[in-house]
Amino acid sequence: MVLRLDLQLRREVKTIIEEAGKEFVGSNLDTGNPMWLLEDPLLTLEVLGPYVVTTHIRDSVLYGHWPGVEFQWVALGDGTMDFRRILALFKQVCPHAAMQLEIITGRPPQVQPYLEQDFWKALATGKSGDCVLPVM
Repeated sequence: MVLRLDLQLRREVKTIIEEAGKEFVGSNLDTGNPMWLLEDPLLTLEVLGPYVVTTHIRDSVLYGHWPGVEFQWVALGDGTMDFRRILALFKQVCPHAAMQLEIITGRPPQVQPYLEQDFWKALATGKSGDCVLPVM
């Protein structure tokens, strides 16, 4: 199953950094957070890469679950994150940024009910588009 969404949050963060001035503001990119908001971490890294000062990576998994998906942080290698592609892109767009591993496991899955209208009220810029996430 593939989930296709584009909440454009990465573009909003980019705008904030550019308007504040990248000499003053940068990104501490967490590769797990885009998935929490149903955004593809590779697209987020592509857009925010030039502004990344440091990052931490973790693995996550999405499971199909009515009325949307269940999201869970898992041990590195147990999720759906494509670390080979993430690391290759990281080297390309922000080669001088520091990277740490973030290990968070043991939390129960959290439902992201994107099929319910109330889910989208909190994400006013949300719309369908170019984001593709693998769902188990």
